[in-house]
Amino acid sequence: MTNRLFDASVAPASLPEADVRGPWAYLWWLVRIRPWPLVLSGVLGAVWMVPLALIPLVIGRAIDEAGQGGGQAGLYLWSLLALALGVVQALAGAGLIQAAVGAEAHALSHTHRVLMRHVVRLGAALRGKARSGDVAASAAADVESIGNAFEVVGRTIGAVFAAVLVAVALTATSPLLGLAVLIGVPAAVLGIGPLLRPLQERDEAQREQMGIATSQAGDIVAGLRILRGIGGEAGFAERFRRTSQEVRRAGESAGRMEAWLQAAGIFLPGLVTVGIVWFGARLALQGTITAGELVAFYGASAFLTLPVSTATEAAETLSLAKVAAGRVCTLLRLTPDATQPAHPEPLPPGPLSLADAHTGIAAEAGRLTVVVAPHRPHRGPR
Repeated sequence: MTNRLFDASVAPASLPEADVRGPWAYLWWLVRIRPWPLVLSGVLGAVWMVPLALIPLVIGRAIDEAGQGGGQAGLYLWSLLALALGVVQALAGAGLIQAAVGAEAHALSHTHRVLMRHVVRLGAALRGKARSGDVAASAAADVESIGNAFEVVGRTIGAVFAAVLVAVALTATSPLLGLAVLIGVPAAVLGIGPLLRPLQERDEAQREQMGIATSQAGDIVAGLRILRGIGGEAGFAERFRRTSQEVRRAGESAGRMEAWLQAAGIFLPGLVTVGIVWFGARLALQGTITAGELVAFYGASAFLTLPVSTATEAAETLSLAKVAAGRVCTLLRLTPDATQPAHPEPLPPGPLSLADAHTGIAAEAGRLTVVVAPHRPHRGPR
């Protein structure tokens, strides 16, 4: 296995300049510089999700074949088709995991490297322009939030394809049920939308409190010996305790909103499933659809909870990634106090000597030079 730790191709200096005009511009920059992991993840996500959507429809046809006495050939055919779909879904799922992790690793790696490069550029000016807690929180929490957004892209694309396919298939079987799906599923997704903005605001507040707490912790550790010497250790400990409680309360507030979002992602699609099954059962009693079609409708409507929950996860993850990318852009927009000139003067060739024209001291390159000051005898007080 090749060690790429010191490979120049993955060095921070090899990356192009990031687009820091805003959080969405930065996320799109990450997509542009290496789109293939996301493309592969999206394709495999569709191939993984579509068989899951088709299996209930195939099983419904198999039930109709068995119930109508059409012989075992049709039953075996639809059963083999269901088996084939299961195999395709398993293989695509294995590939999707690899592609999704690759896309996540791409976002994590590139964000880490652009942050490292910019911190080195800022040098000593960083301490006066940003809190140390902001840098630590961006390198840990913000980078992880951006990576999570790239991981969910493939499953989201597959969920969209599968939901459209199920809606088309149900519409072809029963226009009324298909219309119910086309209205109910988007309504369930849109019903989650009002919760995203409060979640984003509470996550921003939690992120701000985490940066303050991390900065205070770093300051306390750096000056602990001095604090103990002047008797200020207890005061700073109490101050940090209050800040920690603010972080806890901000985390609880964000967690409650996230719980509401997750609950809505289960409850609203469940309502759609109950309504479709109830409507399908009435059509079956009236003889409009067969028993196999009712089973297919039930399986398809139950499957729709997966695309909706995936869409909920994607909306939540992208909301958190937007906050994280905004924090990263804030750090990347900081400018150093001294910038390197476009055409710096080259150093003279060979070892350099040091000379002071004022005192006449010269230190030759490659030789140890000792400066001895003349001794002045101590004089007592005048």
